[in-house]
Amino acid sequence: MDMQDQQEKRRKLNDQVHALRDFTMGVLYVAAGLFLFLYRRWGIQFDLIARPIEIGLGVIILVYGGWRILRGIQKNY
Repeated sequence: MDMQDQQEKRRKLNDQVHALRDFTMGVLYVAAGLFLFLYRRWGIQFDLIARPIEIGLGVIILVYGGWRILRGIQKNY
């Protein structure tokens, strides 16, 4: 095995780890965004910020999570 093969293996492994991390973090962000939309239906009360700000933040988090999932699936690094 020459040096180029080792570098290629390392690059592929690094890309796989990066994709898995992006996908996992994307799922967590989507879950957090959905939580901001649904927690009141579950009977949980937080009065830290106004509802319109919660909705706006939820949308931003959902979009970012979706982008991370898409980036993890595409593996375009």
